[in-house]
Amino acid sequence: MHVVTLVLLSVLLFHAFQYTHGYNILGICPSASYSHQQPFQALMKALAARGHRVTVASTIPLKNPPLNYENVDLSFSYRKKDCTGLRGNKTFDAIIIEQLWFQCYYALVKHYNFPVLMGFLSVGNLPYVMDSVGNPDDPNLNPDMAYPFTDKMAIVERIQNILYTTWTRLYYRYWHLPRAQRIANEWTPGVSVYDIDKNFSLVILGNNHVFGYPKPLLPHVIEVHSLQISEKFEPLPEEIREFLDNARDGAIYFSLGSNLQTHQLPAGPLTALCNALGSLKQRVLLKHDGYMAIHPTNVKFVKWAPQQAVLGKTA
Repeated sequence: MHVVTLVLLSVLLFHAFQYTHGYNILGICPSASYSHQQPFQALMKALAARGHRVTVASTIPLKNPPLNYENVDLSFSYRKKDCTGLRGNKTFDAIIIEQLWFQCYYALVKHYNFPVLMGFLSVGNLPYVMDSVGNPDDPNLNPDMAYPFTDKMAIVERIQNILYTTWTRLYYRYWHLPRAQRIANEWTPGVSVYDIDKNFSLVILGNNHVFGYPKPLLPHVIEVHSLQISEKFEPLPEEIREFLDNARDGAIYFSLGSNLQTHQLPAGPLTALCNALGSLKQRVLLKHDGYMAIHPTNVKFVKWAPQQAVLGKTA
């Protein structure tokens, strides 16, 4: 009986230890695009929920951060180009950085004594990101995301793809990285962004292989997708819910995303868009923040809508 009790206590203590022995993780996501912030923050929230202590440097900090989640506001970077002004006295076991065009933040990798470095990319597999972990990326076989090519490229398409990816690599190596190095030298002398750029232990790609083409990936390059989609989402506002409930012929949700707004379109194309949507039998929920001269009866203009709840409602 004593042996059984001892075993049970050991199992319970081990289980408790798993949840109390979390790592200190620094997340750096300097992108100004909300669509980039969402999956990155979803990843960091998931790590916090599993008991890790995460510090997230973001241009759009979470309004209500969960337990174990600390915000660092990067919105100052809209006005001041200082990639290294976040130095503190903390220690971190790992750094996860958005691996886009923010290599000047590599200065923080040295400042925090070179913890495990991981990259996160929400826009596919860029050539220089693949190079950072030595992943094969043959432009003869793998179409770049900038082109609408398939994996069965014609000879002209292959030449285009090779020229573009070669230019991207040259631009990154001989123009972008030297600029990042100059910025890093101002704040952390002795750091080499070139060496750190080749020292990633893991790269997380925001891809869904179902929608792409076969490509070789090393074990430390993994694909994830739609991290920001949660099982529970906020309810629809009453007027939007009623509008969709009464859509007998179905509904269409139209949004240009977070980087481009409909009120930024010229008057002519915007009017043509509204006329085209107004000619449909379906009801249209149109994200638009601005004046609109015409108001088709089947179109409802909203400044903002909970997109996941809308898509869940109309599915």
